[in-house]
Amino acid sequence: MNILFVTPKINMDGGGSNSNTDLRIKTLLSSGHRIKVVTLFSDYNKLPRQNPYEIIPYYRKPRLWFFVNLFVYKILKKYDRETDLFYIDGPQFLWGAGLYKLFGKKPIILHLNVLPYVVLEHGTRLYPEDSVKISLLKKIKFWLRAKIIGYIDIILGGKIDSLTCTSPIIREQCIHFGFNKNNLDLLPEFIDTKIFLSHDKKRTLSKHRKHLLYVGRLVPCKGVDLLLKSLSYLKDVDIMLNIVGDGSEFSRLETLSRTLGVNNRVHFHKWIKRDELKTFYDEADIFVHPARWAEPLGITVVEAMMTELPVIVPKISGSAWVAGRAGLTFQNGDEKDLAEKITLLLNDDTLYEQLRSETKSEAQKLDYKEWQGKLEDLIKRLTN
Repeated sequence: MNILFVTPKINMDGGGSNSNTDLRIKTLLSSGHRIKVVTLFSDYNKLPRQNPYEIIPYYRKPRLWFFVNLFVYKILKKYDRETDLFYIDGPQFLWGAGLYKLFGKKPIILHLNVLPYVVLEHGTRLYPEDSVKISLLKKIKFWLRAKIIGYIDIILGGKIDSLTCTSPIIREQCIHFGFNKNNLDLLPEFIDTKIFLSHDKKRTLSKHRKHLLYVGRLVPCKGVDLLLKSLSYLKDVDIMLNIVGDGSEFSRLETLSRTLGVNNRVHFHKWIKRDELKTFYDEADIFVHPARWAEPLGITVVEAMMTELPVIVPKISGSAWVAGRAGLTFQNGDEKDLAEKITLLLNDDTLYEQLRSETKSEAQKLDYKEWQGKLEDLIKRLTN
């Protein structure tokens, strides 16, 4: 099968979706398909010296969204004759793919790692300060723009043969948004759980000082401020929080920890080497993923569970599906509820052991080998 894979970039120095995209391409290769990979924003590519697949680089700028999609349409037309199936990585290219399907016949799989354009916030704001800064006129303009663009999304998205959703919540939101459920297929990010760190011995809850861990980017949507605020409710608990990551919120979060008076129980660590990260996982008792929004998946949650760490995640999120029987959930955006769930888990050895015992089995349901067959079945269904 000749497959043209279209993606923004391939940056092997990055984590998360970058490595997942590479693994998905290599899985297609291992299944016997002939793959060409188009990278649209190739200035951001960071590739190994020896790459097993052919890359066709284009050097567009990731702005002027409409014109990027028009360029995607032109690429699909250009490679139409030599391609059996197009695989498009990301909802930002939905218009270009749908426009091609108005005239072209080759099947398209488009992967949704986030909800197209509109994110439903489920009781909490992505940026809490927005309610103060956004005027009524801007809110009306945003609403109108969302309605118009959303209407076009549904029309063009309905032309695409399969929209693969990285978690059930993405599929549910797409159906709620108005997409046809018959061309929405569940297909998570491709994750190789074997590359994650492992815990050397059976994990038990610490008897004295308890350790919480967060690993990830420090940006507003990740909700690390909620985690800091939750500590202010845990005044009588001997607890230490390690925050590993960097981002635009780093300085603000450091200041917030001092304002809340919890800075003596919080250690910030900017990005560290992978082998050093193992120490943090080994010392931790609980991994907390406090995202404000209905985050699609949460790969660091999978990694934490592979080290046998019970997790606490937002109730409405892909992370809740990932955690399954290995975690507790809290109400999105509610630091008090988060503090209550932390307290519950720290004070209940039986519950802790129950969750810990499920961690690896729940994490391994996300392993790419569990989903490779479904991808092949999907390709066969679309091309027969």
